[in-house]
Amino acid sequence: MAKKTAAKKTAGKKTSAKRATKSKGAGNMEKLTKAGVIPAGYAQFTAAEQKAIASLSATEVAAIISTKTKMGPEFFSRHASHGMYY
Repeated sequence: MAKKTAAKKTAGKKTSAKRATKSKGAGNMEKLTKAGVIPAGYAQFTAAEQKAIASLSATEVAAIISTKTKMGPEFFSRHASHGMYY
């Protein structure tokens, strides 16, 4: 007969995952701010927008920054100014 093994606890993993998501989200915000995609000190994001930024992958953040770099700041200032929602 095979021995039964104890079930692994996953509560610690869930807590760690939540912390990782929060720190990842802060990292995304910092990267986008440093690249000039998000203005420094801009705090008017809704909770849903903050969650969306936090959920971006590293590849998605890099793509956003690359787009800003290739299109230039003039393009973004004309088409993605504060208060302009499409």
